[in-house]
Amino acid sequence: MLVTLTHLRGMTPILVNLDRMLYAYRDPQAEGTVIVFGKVPDTRAGGSGALRNVSVHVTETLQDIQKKRRMTG
Repeated sequence: MLVTLTHLRGMTPILVNLDRMLYAYRDPQAEGTVIVFGKVPDTRAGGSGALRNVSVHVTETLQDIQKKRRMTG
């Protein structure tokens, strides 16, 4: 399900597929919500096998995201 959220940097609208979301958490330092969609190898780690999150930071709260998910589902 595709929903429009607001990217924390630049306050631009972004279209995200919440069906692909693994988990979300509140980021108190950035005052936003981080939505994690997956993990990919971190090429900056020098071949250590480390993974990094594929994620987006949005202004909506977890409750806002859950509400949009219910409305579209």
